[in-house]
Parts: sequence; C-alpha cells; structure tokens
Amino acid sequence: MEEYIDDLLRRMADEENKDEITNICYTLLEVGTNQSILPLTKLYIGIVLMFVQTLLKC
Repeated sequence: MEEYIDDLLRRMADEENKDEITNICYTLLEVGTNQSILPLTKLYIGIVLMFVQTLLKC
C-alpha cells in the first residue's frame, strides 16, 4: 500500500500523469476496500481520490 501512496505523491506534481494518478487512486481505493483497512485510511484514500478528480476537471 505504501508504494502506491509514494508513487502517487511523486506523480502529482506532473500534469502529464493525470491518467496514471487516477489509476493509482482507484487501485488504492480498491485495495483498501478489499482488505478492510482502517476507516481513517479509507477516508484518506477517498479524500485523495476526490482531490485528484477535482484536479482533472481543471
């Protein structure tokens, strides 16, 4: 899980990576849901996903 978050943070600064960032966010959300991770971590992933979706609309 941590490698996905690290990868996401590295790519967020580069606008060319929007599709990859979205895929990473959805993967994080899916992994979190399937593994029943802590609710706060799920919330964090959800917030990151909403943030990325907002960026993609710009």
